[in-house]
Amino acid sequence: MMRVPPDNEPGIGAYVWVDTKWNKKLVIAVRGTTTVYDECADLYLWPGFSNDEEFIKFCSNFTDDQLDYSQQLLALYLEVKTYFHDFDVLITGHSLGSGLAQFISVTQSKGEEVVPSVVFSGPGLQEILENTYPSMLPLDETLEKNMVNFVDPYDPIYVNSKEYQVGVICVWNTQEPKSCSQYYSDPSNSELYHECFLESHYFTHLLELISNKQPFDCDIQIKQWFYSLPDKRKIAKWM
Repeated sequence: MMRVPPDNEPGIGAYVWVDTKWNKKLVIAVRGTTTVYDECADLYLWPGFSNDEEFIKFCSNFTDDQLDYSQQLLALYLEVKTYFHDFDVLITGHSLGSGLAQFISVTQSKGEEVVPSVVFSGPGLQEILENTYPSMLPLDETLEKNMVNFVDPYDPIYVNSKEYQVGVICVWNTQEPKSCSQYYSDPSNSELYHECFLESHYFTHLLELISNKQPFDCDIQIKQWFYSLPDKRKIAKWM
């Protein structure tokens, strides 16, 4: 099952992997920012994403329903649960997709029935929750332990959103790219930002860290569990 974004307009992209033979488990993987329309969704969900007036004007051509990817993912999640109501669900995603995945964890977990999420390079969900679901804060401790976000410590998306992070943060032990060192010395330089972003945020970089079993630090002990998962490249190729 998949949700393919429409051509030339905003829309969420997601895949669903279902294990019907053995364990009654499924994974919903949500694609990160890929198109300019996805960038409009970023702006809708995280209003500080851009101050570019021309870009903001372009995004104003689309409706709330088109830009609110959180509600689009929620609709997909509920549809999946209708068909696989007794399956265990894990939500994953990268960048924009990680924020959306965490949104499902928060809004669809009920008491001890937690919808876990394992995400990558998440931009932080605290601000969205404060603005739209303040009654859900503070998050339940059990829920937070089941929301895991893997990040590169030099990723500008992570660095600039530390105060908005939720759940468990797992930080890979990486060396600071030269471009990131230069960018943090001159944060107004957009060219350096882009270079740092490419080297620390792109999923191809994170996939390399996963493939190399790069050490990371977490508040919980999940190292053996994470690196014993089945081949993650099938999910990663589309994120």
